[in-house]
Amino acid sequence: MYTNRIEAVNALVAAVPRMWEKAAKMSIPDQALVLLLMKDSRDGFGEIERIWVADEIDYFDPFHAKALSYGTNGTRAVALVVDIEADGPGDNSQEHVLLTDAAACALREHGVKLEAAYVARGFGPKEPVWSLDTEEFKGKVPLFPAATPHPVYALAESLITKPANSLPRLADIGDED
Repeated sequence: MYTNRIEAVNALVAAVPRMWEKAAKMSIPDQALVLLLMKDSRDGFGEIERIWVADEIDYFDPFHAKALSYGTNGTRAVALVVDIEADGPGDNSQEHVLLTDAAACALREHGVKLEAAYVARGFGPKEPVWSLDTEEFKGKVPLFPAATPHPVYALAESLITKPANSLPRLADIGDED
């Protein structure tokens, strides 16, 4: 089976709608929290085992964490906040941090560690993408190549691992790492 290896955050954002449509047969709203659960990394890439979309960004239901982790081998997750009202790093960041912290705490109860978190204004070409962990601009969403019949997606370890220069987060308190 073909593995689509993603090495840049903006390429990940471009691929997320295709992954979700394949899994759920529906589109992602303009404001959403997307959680990607990873299998352990091999060859420097973590295979995406499950994708979950919470269709609001003002509340995280802990049930989502249980449903996301149920029946998987994934132990790490990446968050993508989609917020059509945010224009760049720092914009609405307090709300995004509260949302991802709630998700991180809920996921931790099910043995999953939320690693990196990113924000995108949307999925269309040229929408800005940035790291919620560092507030670093990561580029703009590119046009994504044609879909493969049944792709498996894998993220580069650099996209999964929380950056060393991350801003302090409430959800990180108590981590042994």
